[in-house]
Amino acid sequence: MDIVKIMLVMIALLVFVLIIVVLLARRNSSKKGTHDDREFYDLDDDTTYRRGVYNQVRAEFKPYLEELYRSIDELRLRVDRYRNELNQAQYESMLDILRNADMIEKKIRDYWNNQKFQRDFSFYIGLHYASHLLAGTIKEEQQKIKNTFVSCKRKQDEWGNKISSAQRQQERFTGEQRRKLSKEIGDMCKIHKSISVLKGQIGAVNSRYNERVTQQNIETGKRRDYIANNFGDRGQRWKERCKQRAYLRKS
Repeated sequence: MDIVKIMLVMIALLVFVLIIVVLLARRNSSKKGTHDDREFYDLDDDTTYRRGVYNQVRAEFKPYLEELYRSIDELRLRVDRYRNELNQAQYESMLDILRNADMIEKKIRDYWNNQKFQRDFSFYIGLHYASHLLAGTIKEEQQKIKNTFVSCKRKQDEWGNKISSAQRQQERFTGEQRRKLSKEIGDMCKIHKSISVLKGQIGAVNSRYNERVTQQNIETGKRRDYIANNFGDRGQRWKERCKQRAYLRKS
């Protein structure tokens, strides 16, 4: 009889232990599903990173984040369609892209400070990534503007050389030939002037883009540091991975 009681007690203890093990396993599984940040460790893989954000961000904020990323994607498409053309329309497009970038940054800032959202780790991660994408988009446009400026300067020099050559040639002409070449020189001077004006405009907007790239990188860095400083080891691990990625890209 005593043996039976002992066996029953042992079985009860075994069942109790099994129940504890199952509960702990479920708890760990739940934590892993909520706090598995592996998808946040590769900023270069846009698809994986976004999926990680969408999987973890609260439902209330998903529409706002999706709209924010969509706006950046549309801006990136405009930059990808960039044409290295020397005209006023291209200059206006540069300014418009910059205005749109400013509006997107304002949205990021507004969401970041908005008290109505549950501002957890994934919320801040999602907004940091938007800031990161925006910085890259502005930088890409700035590089293309720089190339356009160089092309513009080259065109300016080419027309300047043509004018100088025609003026030297004009000294040897008389009569109708001289009058005709004089008109051609006048037309070339108009082209040269319009290119010079456009070069000045593009140079100015290139400076604005340089400042804007620096500003966006600073804002992105502040957001990265906030996450690292306010989410314990989790935030520190994520920041360290960001730093490793930046180092690898430079090397």
